[in-house]
Amino acid sequence: MLNQEEVLAEVITRYLEDAPKLLQDLSDGITQGETELVTRTAHTLKSSSAMLGASRLAHLCQELEAKANSDTVEIKAALFSQIQAEYEPVKTVLLEHKPDKP
Repeated sequence: MLNQEEVLAEVITRYLEDAPKLLQDLSDGITQGETELVTRTAHTLKSSSAMLGASRLAHLCQELEAKANSDTVEIKAALFSQIQAEYEPVKTVLLEHKPDKP
């Protein structure tokens, strides 16, 4: 049975593994006009970021999710740039605070 520290380490590890692919999917979806991909991916990144306490990143993802079907590519691209910029300090903090697995 895993203890809380092991569970937290696993959650952080998975987030750090998944987030780069999600960011790439967001970028691809925006540039290719795939609103469903943008909506789904923004929702996924929003939820996982919120779960780890990255509220600003989650808020930006929520905003992109809401605007995926209606706003221009430029507005979505600008939001994506903010998401990318916000992800970097989140990643840094998670790496600094990630419990070591035994």
